[in-house]
Amino acid sequence: MKSPILAIQQFDLNGLESLSDSTLMSYLDGKYSPVELKSFLRFKSRITQELAQHPVFTENHFINWFSESDLTDYDVQHFLIQFAIFAESLAHAQFSQMQSIDTAQQAAIRDMISESLSQGGERDLFGQLSLNLHGDSNYSDLKQHQIEGGLLRYMTPHYSLIAKVAEHLGMPFELLGQKELSTDSTDFVCRELVKFYSHPDPEISYASAFAMEFWMEQGFWDHILAGLIRYKHMKGISDFPVAVFTWNGQHHDSYKAARMKKLEHFYFNHVVNEEHFINAADDLLDTILLFWEGLYSDRKSIH
Repeated sequence: MKSPILAIQQFDLNGLESLSDSTLMSYLDGKYSPVELKSFLRFKSRITQELAQHPVFTENHFINWFSESDLTDYDVQHFLIQFAIFAESLAHAQFSQMQSIDTAQQAAIRDMISESLSQGGERDLFGQLSLNLHGDSNYSDLKQHQIEGGLLRYMTPHYSLIAKVAEHLGMPFELLGQKELSTDSTDFVCRELVKFYSHPDPEISYASAFAMEFWMEQGFWDHILAGLIRYKHMKGISDFPVAVFTWNGQHHDSYKAARMKKLEHFYFNHVVNEEHFINAADDLLDTILLFWEGLYSDRKSIH
């Protein structure tokens, strides 16, 4: 079968190769015009460039400090506790967004997560995933059912790495994910995440998810890893599981491709107000920055 890209070579569409075959075939079937394809390619370039300039990437004082400092036990433990709360709240926010999913595969995943959440309260989702430290099979089962670019893809490695590092620091597992231990800023951010993801406006809800995935792909883990490696050497800790922090970076390209594919699907199946979409994505990044600024403020009150 002739490639749909070759079939429309007569049009000057830079970036055409980045579009999915389904979109290109829809164009050939007359569903989309060259102007619509160009509009999406322009929007994709614009949102990537604009979000990349957000202060959460360019002025994140906490991760810069964390990567370059001689961290204390308290510094590392406080980060892990607050980030575990953030990660668990994100999982719940993403789950709230899944309530509108109607495909058979994703509905099955939604039901599986719902069952986990209902077993003993909100702590169980975190507990189920982290039980892999003790060889529990539920973790492997969950890992096999990934939503492309969505909840389980990020949730699994992040919970695992937090639990593994905490275990090597001698931290009780019960400290992880407990909302009673959240600071005021962490608590505020977590409540805002749920509002964004469960927003009745699908454009705001989707733009929030897009921005979150964009943020997760931009390498903040590299700064956290650098700080933990310094801490490891300073403390003389052997077998410290810092390698798990490279997981996200190793899958960056596949994550980006999945995220852009979903953006493309959303764009061509909704009437997108580009300003509204980008503003919503920017608001989500503002909220993430508040989390890091809260941690930086905590640091200044201690050091």
